[in-house]
Amino acid sequence: SQPLTGANKKRCKEDELLLQAVIDGTELGYVIDLRSAQQAQQARMTGGGFESKSCYSHWKRIHRHHERGKVVQESLIKLVEAVDRWLSKLENSKWLSHVHSALSTAGLVVECVE
Repeated sequence: SQPLTGANKKRCKEDELLLQAVIDGTELGYVIDLRSAQQAQQARMTGGGFESKSCYSHWKRIHRHHERGKVVQESLIKLVEAVDRWLSKLENSKWLSHVHSALSTAGLVVECVE
């Protein structure tokens, strides 16, 4: 959800109704915020922020900071490079041809037994 509460703590009735429809009044739901609590607090100054506890009484907010954007993209690039190197080394080892040969032989044995 993105209620855009801002510094003056505006409410978003549509967001409240949407989350209210997900659970009945006896259950507890969770809003997982992928920012640190400090980042969420700072976002209020630019019109963002987070849900007010009084308006979302059956929902508990949990902060779990996750990197975004360029940091994650750079990580993915490094992972792809590492996997490419690993796959290249695997291919050069000829290991898969040995596995292929062993499985083909096992298949032949099964055919002979059958």
